[in-house]
Amino acid sequence: MNSKTILQLLYTVLVRFFSKAANFVVFIILIRTLSLDDFGVYGALYTSVFLISVVLDVGIRNSSATYISGNRKFARKLMPQLHFLWLIMSIVGFFLLLNLWDLVAIEATEEIFLPYYIYTCFILYIRMFQGVYIGLSDIKSFNKSEILSKFSLLTLVLLLYVFDEVSLLNVFWMLALSQAIAVSFVLWTTLVSPGWQWSIDYKGIGQVLRRGWMFMLAVLMMLLSKKLSIYVVNEHMGAEAAGIYFSMLRFSEIATEIALGISVVLLSKVVSNRNSDTIIVAARYTSGLLIFLSFSMIMASWLILEYVISIGVEYREEFLLIVLATLASSIFMAIFPSIAAVRPPLEVSVLFIPGVIVYLSMIFWGNYIADTSVFGFSVMYLIVSTITLVLFLYYVARKLNTSLSSLVLLKFSDISAILQVFKRNG
Repeated sequence: MNSKTILQLLYTVLVRFFSKAANFVVFIILIRTLSLDDFGVYGALYTSVFLISVVLDVGIRNSSATYISGNRKFARKLMPQLHFLWLIMSIVGFFLLLNLWDLVAIEATEEIFLPYYIYTCFILYIRMFQGVYIGLSDIKSFNKSEILSKFSLLTLVLLLYVFDEVSLLNVFWMLALSQAIAVSFVLWTTLVSPGWQWSIDYKGIGQVLRRGWMFMLAVLMMLLSKKLSIYVVNEHMGAEAAGIYFSMLRFSEIATEIALGISVVLLSKVVSNRNSDTIIVAARYTSGLLIFLSFSMIMASWLILEYVISIGVEYREEFLLIVLATLASSIFMAIFPSIAAVRPPLEVSVLFIPGVIVYLSMIFWGNYIADTSVFGFSVMYLIVSTITLVLFLYYVARKLNTSLSSLVLLKFSDISAILQVFKRNG
């Protein structure tokens, strides 16, 4: 892996870290001001936004990144069609969310629907157009679009807190507004500033859509194998228990944010050169960093969990299980976009089916097959994440003709390469 890629990885990790720090402050404010019931509703709605935006995106993010592959001319032709497609999918999303509202909202009131819908549309917009940044290897703009929304949200929620106006409805309006700020940046950098050509290229959008739905299915299956757990908890224990579970899940996901940042850099390199060695080396970097972060979190959690989450002392064992599960899921989430770019996406999506089946079985028959407590569901999350990770790493190792150890264990040469970059740039 060359020094430019390592620098991009380190830069992205730092950006993600500060973004997550902003999210962490927002999280503390919400968990300490909202009731556990409201926080459970917030968790279910927040999770559903990302699941639904993946469906509405129809794989455009990953597919456009793959087809652009550094081709700025193709990106210019694709831009107006992506805007038109976003408008269509936003309209489709309105009717989809209306029909799914009772399923995803848990105990939310109908007045939350409007900001929830607007927030989903803006998440969809950013998701679709970030594929352009990835395809052009413009990691700096990608990171700016991410950090803008996070720090805007932090500012807005702090204002709510200062004026004692923190409520579920107001929080979703702030989520929508923070994403609107990020959308304005993406709109400027992808359409206004460069002067994109408003030409129509049906062949180009056809290529993207034909492969896109396969990416969509693969990404959806991956997210379902991780995100369905909160709905399982709510189904059997109610919104309050879902709030407790979601608070620990969000606290543990600092490592996941880092992993997602790494996946962006990795995907941008893979779509430009289709080099499997890049995936193998980056997988080691990802695994080594996440293992270090996760075990650091486990140690820190015993000291600070009770101060961050008011019910933290009672759930230290559950939090330990959730952190380990998040570690496992973070590794395959970081590597997944790149392996789906070089292997058939539908083939990759099969790896996540066992986890989805387990969660769906738990929703309908959980009382008969598991301990329906926060501890029982934390164990379930760890088991599903571990099985999925083992299947995924075995598949990647087999398809890339490498060993499992080469994917997860850092080599001395990897550490030396990082140190050399610091010496040259420090």
